[in-house]
Amino acid sequence: MILSFNEGIVMDKNNDDAAIACTLNDAEFRERRALARRTILPKISNHHRTSNGLTLSFVDSAETRADVEKFVALEQGCCGFLTFRLDPKPASSNDVFGLAITGPVGATEFIDMFVRHIEGEEAGTDIQNAN
Repeated sequence: MILSFNEGIVMDKNNDDAAIACTLNDAEFRERRALARRTILPKISNHHRTSNGLTLSFVDSAETRADVEKFVALEQGCCGFLTFRLDPKPASSNDVFGLAITGPVGATEFIDMFVRHIEGEEAGTDIQNAN
């Protein structure tokens, strides 16, 4: 389901039947990781773990929001077991918006790996080998 900006964007394929696996091959994963390093990771202003996922904060700008939306759309295509919730557009241009990434219990290793990427501790780990 995709909602308008005023309502936020929710991409939810998180269900009990979804396999907990990334469908990218090695080359696609390397390309996606490089995209995240260029466009998403440097723009994260804050992050914290939740009981079933991760919340990322970004300073709002048209470029950042577009990059995050593109990233979410790409990730939902390969990791259908995750749910992505993008906050509505902030009232002022200086505000922060959030992206919540949640998943079932078995998705913890995928989310932990994303946190390691954010914190610069990824050490070449491949997400396909996470579970």
